[in-house]
Amino acid sequence: MMKIVYRILPLLFLVIFIGAVNTGHTAEKWALLVGINNYQNDISQLRFCVSDVEAFRQVLVDVAGFKPDKVFLMTDQLSGQNQPNHINIIKRLGILANRIQPDDTFVFYFSGHGISRDGQSFLLATNSDSTTDDTLEVSAVSLQKVSQILSRIKAQQLLTIIDACRNNPNTGRGDR
Repeated sequence: MMKIVYRILPLLFLVIFIGAVNTGHTAEKWALLVGINNYQNDISQLRFCVSDVEAFRQVLVDVAGFKPDKVFLMTDQLSGQNQPNHINIIKRLGILANRIQPDDTFVFYFSGHGISRDGQSFLLATNSDSTTDDTLEVSAVSLQKVSQILSRIKAQQLLTIIDACRNNPNTGRGDR
């Protein structure tokens, strides 16, 4: 438990800042939190991504005044629209980009594997397949696409947290 607290502490200070700056008016606070420990394909498992985003969600609600129904949690432990496959992540970001107003606050937090290949960076979704460049391109979430969607968000405050390495996450393969 203390490890989680120390991992989340720097983020807590950011949340307190968000909560203090955006008070006194009717603006909404939105968040999309994605945490992936377990991947479906030959991608190594992680241990603390889900617990990190769950703890961050509690801080957003309890400390920063985010409404629980405006904080969207996507983890590999959830199903349906809350399962963080590549389509669901892009879809949820796009829907939120259309809902968020200029006076609002938006936080996007991804905790999981990332990978860079040939100058392109990707966030790995639960269903990502990094076997070839082609399978990676169609099953992962391109950081370029994330950036395009985030640029459409006209929020007063926008915080993006990417907690992902960029080395080879395939099981049995070393870091290059």
